[in-house]
Amino acid sequence: MAETKTARAFRLALLSCVVLTALTACGKNDDKPEVKATQAAARVDGAEISVHQINFALSRLQGADPAKAEQASKEILERLIEQQLLVTKAVEAKIDREPRVMQAIEESRRQILAQAYLEKTMAAAPSSSADDVSKFYKEKPELFAQRRQFRYAEISAAPNAEVMQELKKKLEGGTNINDAAAFLKSKSVNVNAATFERTSEQLPMDLLPRLHQVKPGQTALIQGRDRISLIQMVEVKDIALNEAQAKPLIERYLANQKRMQLAQSEVKQLRDSAKIEYLGNFKAPAPKAAEAPAAANTVQAGGDTKTDFIDKGLSGLR
Repeated sequence: MAETKTARAFRLALLSCVVLTALTACGKNDDKPEVKATQAAARVDGAEISVHQINFALSRLQGADPAKAEQASKEILERLIEQQLLVTKAVEAKIDREPRVMQAIEESRRQILAQAYLEKTMAAAPSSSADDVSKFYKEKPELFAQRRQFRYAEISAAPNAEVMQELKKKLEGGTNINDAAAFLKSKSVNVNAATFERTSEQLPMDLLPRLHQVKPGQTALIQGRDRISLIQMVEVKDIALNEAQAKPLIERYLANQKRMQLAQSEVKQLRDSAKIEYLGNFKAPAPKAAEAPAAANTVQAGGDTKTDFIDKGLSGLR
């Protein structure tokens, strides 16, 4: 029988988890489903596949249903068997000794070790107090007490300075978003148009206060560094959260923020105390970690990559 799209997607998800298992072998999420059995689950030409491998792959499945752990574990075992067959053939063909493969394995190892160390560092982050939560709630009314759902049309473009001045004059005269788009196209400016429905926490924090001022039917011009956005509000709904409702979101946000601060501080301290020499073409002084903390910004907090939290609202914390 032909494999359905759903089954194929599930198979690919499981295979992805299996590949991750081969690259990462640290820790297990205790909240995930777990198989309890003997140490070995199967042998493939003498090579053992352990229950720990299955449990680790299970822990990587997003939204896994504990009630279906047994069936999922069987699926994972089949993928692990297939993986082991491929690994055996790769070793026999000496693919594991090819420079590009060795480099990829070493890069994965380095990333895993660095990640594990930072996660251990971030685990020491202190909990937020009730006062911290209350203070954050009051400081961000747009996210909570004045939380809203916006439906709006948006066009974005990158006009030159001359076209931009003409557009501003037209907007001051009451030009709507459709006429603005037509004007930009007449000036050979590429225009992207879309309609969005977003809640407050799904919007960048620098945009949110602006949208709060735009009433249905009104248009707002948002200027960025290289592009402009013209937003015409269609509908606004009040969907406020009281402090009790917002508490779990705020606690999670503050916890992640403290974890990231600890990670960035640790990386900076390590750089400051290390002897770093730039060689060859890299002899020119490089930016300090405090000026460009990109290394810490790649850290995964709680399983999701978190960067520039406050600029993205709280959408990543749900």
